[in-house]
Amino acid sequence: MTDKFSYTTFRPGALAFVLYAIRFHVFNVEIFPRTGGRLIRSAGTSAILLSKDKFPNRAVLRLKTGELRLVHINSIAVLGAASNTSHHTKHFKNAGMVRHLGIRPRVRASAMNPVDHPMGGRTKGGCPAVSSKGQLSVGPSTRKISFTNKMILVGRREAKYKYKGRRKN
Repeated sequence: MTDKFSYTTFRPGALAFVLYAIRFHVFNVEIFPRTGGRLIRSAGTSAILLSKDKFPNRAVLRLKTGELRLVHINSIAVLGAASNTSHHTKHFKNAGMVRHLGIRPRVRASAMNPVDHPMGGRTKGGCPAVSSKGQLSVGPSTRKISFTNKMILVGRREAKYKYKGRRKN
């Protein structure tokens, strides 16, 4: 099979943006073709397909935050919204309910021994806060600039003021 959309047969309900109509709700979106879903995967989320013809080989999505983002026109997404919309309303009455889900307790770094964590031990001052791998958590940004930042038309912070008073999705 040489059809360029043949790989969507392994994911039921998933199609390329070329085959979707404008204003459809989608989730589990690929940024580039055949890379797997990267965007809009949380419970109850979806994005709206706004246009497919303004940019060459790109489709414009509006995310729940109001951010406008470009994705490749041949990348695939699933039609509809992600299920389990009431996920954020679930409350755990005691620690045992969380343990039954397989989640183990978290121990603060400052409560560990120096052999277990860079912030462990009795002394509080003298060294900055770090992750368990030793990466600084205070001070200048340690994040690398991503190539996909070029694909953001309107950032989520700009969208907060641009679409003020209007419903996002």
